Amino acid sequence: MKLIYRLLLVFISLIPVVSNAFDTKTHVYIGQKVIDDLNRSGDKWGKVNIPPFGDFSIKPDVRDAILNNQSVYLMGNVGPDGYPDLIGGQQTTHPGGVHGDPNGWKTDAWMQFVLKKAQETPSPKNLAFAYGFLGHGAGDFWAHTYVNWYSGDQFELFDEDRVQNETRHSALEKYIAKHQPILAQGDVSNLVATGEMLPLDFLTQIFISNDGVNSEYGKIGATTHLWAMYQIEKKLIELEKDAYDNSLWDMQNSASQIYAYFYSSTAGIVTFAAAEVVSLSADLANISRCSSWQWYINYAWCASVEVTYKLIYDDLKSAESTLRKARDDVEKVTAAIFSYQKHISLWRESVQRANRAYIKASSRMAQEFLKPAGGDPMRHLSNWALCYGGVYTSIYQPVNQVACEAIGLTADMVSELNNAIGSIASLGEEYSEILLIVNPTLYSVVQAANHIKSLTDQVKDFAKRKFISEFVDSEVLAYVNIIQGHVGDAELKAAYELTGSGKGLLEISDVAERVKSDMKIKIDGTFDPDKFNVVKNSIVMAKLTLLGADGLNELVSRAGINKFPKYKTFPLFFDEPGFSIFTKSVRSIDGNHAWMPVAPRNPRKEGFVDNSSEDERHFGYYLTEDGFTQIGFKLWQEEEVREKVFLAIFSGPLAPGLEYPQSQGIKRVIPVDYKDYVACNVNPYPKEIGDLRCYSEWLVPIVSGMLNN
Repeated sequence: MKLIYRLLLVFISLIPVVSNAFDTKTHVYIGQKVIDDLNRSGDKWGKVNIPPFGDFSIKPDVRDAILNNQSVYLMGNVGPDGYPDLIGGQQTTHPGGVHGDPNGWKTDAWMQFVLKKAQETPSPKNLAFAYGFLGHGAGDFWAHTYVNWYSGDQFELFDEDRVQNETRHSALEKYIAKHQPILAQGDVSNLVATGEMLPLDFLTQIFISNDGVNSEYGKIGATTHLWAMYQIEKKLIELEKDAYDNSLWDMQNSASQIYAYFYSSTAGIVTFAAAEVVSLSADLANISRCSSWQWYINYAWCASVEVTYKLIYDDLKSAESTLRKARDDVEKVTAAIFSYQKHISLWRESVQRANRAYIKASSRMAQEFLKPAGGDPMRHLSNWALCYGGVYTSIYQPVNQVACEAIGLTADMVSELNNAIGSIASLGEEYSEILLIVNPTLYSVVQAANHIKSLTDQVKDFAKRKFISEFVDSEVLAYVNIIQGHVGDAELKAAYELTGSGKGLLEISDVAERVKSDMKIKIDGTFDPDKFNVVKNSIVMAKLTLLGADGLNELVSRAGINKFPKYKTFPLFFDEPGFSIFTKSVRSIDGNHAWMPVAPRNPRKEGFVDNSSEDERHFGYYLTEDGFTQIGFKLWQEEEVREKVFLAIFSGPLAPGLEYPQSQGIKRVIPVDYKDYVACNVNPYPKEIGDLRCYSEWLVPIVSGMLNN
């Protein structure tokens, strides 16, 4: 028992801050900006503004769900950074599952799944959380491009850069959060819903107890603890069903039949015995006088009669006693069957409560991370492990009963469950020969008992082998070395001056100056959300997630577009369950430039080249990815829509301090021979890899510098 908790605590102690493109504080900040827009007064109420195209109405059910459950929507914006836990979303929703798996869920599939499940329920809270979840994706759609571009690559531990890129990621996201404006509503940690304020049953169903997501978890080493949690629940559900519907039900019927037969037979035997005892008593009295009648009765015959009668009498009494005991044992087994059914149900309910409590703990951990000083997030996972960890192996002994919620399955109940199973299985061993003669259905009883015992042992074995080992031995331990704590100018500078990278990442000693230039720092030391392009675009994108197909088509229509040569359809967007702007448009929000089918190679310092393949940079969708359906990020893929809508609503360049530093009065660090993706003010988002419309602007300051020298 102590070993189990020790292993769980090792897991807990080694979970660090995971990598996000935006810190979770910034995601909640963006969500609040969307709420503020929806909550404007007068005829603007319930609408979102998307410059330069004006206000757009939001469907009443979506609008009301968000405005009436603002804290739930904001917690939804924490998204896969916190759900189902610190690791799960980072390894599934963010990267789009296993790289190269054609059947695996990509980011858009996860987003559509969450929203579709919410739409299938009548709960506004479910809908509010789901749209918040989409809002998180909207932020990372832009933020990962910004952070990846500065850091030099996607977040991937223990590749050839020896965590240099990952350290840059964490440092930059924290640096941005440090300069985040204070909301009028107060600290973001006080704005999100936690615990029972959330739709915990819904979240448990979509993030743990679901066959589809469970299949995805099983493909990735770092999420097999989530896979095991639901596998145990499923096995117990099957065991419970078997207990009530199949073999145990037959066993119960058989036991009842045997009991009834024993009872009636014993009653008959008792009646027979009572009559025979009277008769035998008289006969034996006569037999006892047999010796005095020897003169006319054979003595040997008298003796044989006496012995025979005594044997019959003794056998009768023995049979009566045996059957009575067998009847009592069957009665005990019948009680054990009911006990087994009860405790299997309790075990299943306990595991389901533990899964629900896990999501609850995740919400509280997320809130701790939102606190100004970082809080103490790990205590919630620690408490959960101490209170619920043993439930998965049918062991229950909380370290501190007072600190734990009522679980239901206690150590005594587990012992009683095991005793019930043993009683059932032992029935046939002791009475098989006798009961087989009495009732042929005994075989079904014995077989059912052994079957149930075998299934129960399998569940226990699975729980011990899989739950504990996967929970502790997964890849989450790899995050131990990621930077934590305060990040100011000096810390950010140090992260971007690290050497020794095998990738040849850009060395940017003045990174703080460049990022501050991008953020358009105000007099109070915070970024300007209307001018910091990555935040501004994220807010616009989050609003687009609320529009639905009709709203997006209206956006395109307001731009004066009514035909689409590439897509050959009108309207451009079609509604379906769970539809959003992400549907069949974004494969991975961990990647950069996901509006393009393939992202450009990352710039490297002199003498190095990003050797990643196109498949490794395939973060968006091609126009006809499956050879038939027209997909991709449609605001980008269709040229006229790109020129009149995408470039109108999204500001760029996204990272001018790096991409177009001369506009900020900063020297260039990207080598002059890098030509994959060259952005500038007149062409902030090159339409394809190798678009060199801005290349001449890059060369001017370089040539000028050479001439001046």
